[in-house]
Amino acid sequence: MKADDFIRSLEQYGAKSLRRPVLFLGEEEYWVQAGIVALKRLLFTAEEEKYNCLDQELKSVEPVSLTEWLGNPPFFSTNRLVILRGVEEMKANLESTFLRLLANPASGVYIVLTARHLDRRKKFTKELSALVEICECPVLKVYEARRWVQQEARKLGLQLSTEQVNQLLEAKGVSLWSLYNELIKLRTFLGGEQTVVSQEDWGSLLGETSVINVFALTDGIFEGKPGRALQQLTRMVEAGEPQIKILGLLGGEVRRLLMAWDVVQRKGGASLQTELG
Repeated sequence: MKADDFIRSLEQYGAKSLRRPVLFLGEEEYWVQAGIVALKRLLFTAEEEKYNCLDQELKSVEPVSLTEWLGNPPFFSTNRLVILRGVEEMKANLESTFLRLLANPASGVYIVLTARHLDRRKKFTKELSALVEICECPVLKVYEARRWVQQEARKLGLQLSTEQVNQLLEAKGVSLWSLYNELIKLRTFLGGEQTVVSQEDWGSLLGETSVINVFALTDGIFEGKPGRALQQLTRMVEAGEPQIKILGLLGGEVRRLLMAWDVVQRKGGASLQTELG
């Protein structure tokens, strides 16, 4: 089953979808996090989650802890969610206890496992696969990521052109976690009012117009318009431009201006282009 199908089944059928422990298998972290969020929303109120959700790396778990978490019913609520990450890194001496508890967890205990990859030839993997619902979390191909971005943008009330979607993929790759964060950043940047995204706003967010923005910043400074310069600086920071990058670009621009001034003083304007390249 694909992870997005599992999440939809949770939304449609609720706890009836949780017949077995769930294994999120693959390298796309977005689906893992989205699935866990959906499970928490289904099982708990915000207050209940604090006391009834465990999130651990399997490589650091001991058998006694595993037995306590999976073999005993919830104490503070009717449900307990146990998230165990990194099945591929689990200690070998834990495997038999782990499989036994997975086969018969205590009533009210829901189990989520994660693994980036598993060797399907191993006996342990075969036995594990028979006990869990495997939710595949592969990294999407470009055309799949493009379709996903368009869908998520619409959910957030954003209208992106095909060109803007392609620019996002070129700048950030196909990691859905990274792409989703950029869409949320854009929604925040626009203040929840604007839905059609201008190319200027889009370029600022992606950092592709960094040099142009620095030109606008330095123009404001040298024209004696500090308010304009400060507004441009604020926009760049709020758009997610790293501050160290802004400083580097600004320093480079000032350096070129000083070089230009020096050349003009020494040789005149005719040699300016040759000196600065």
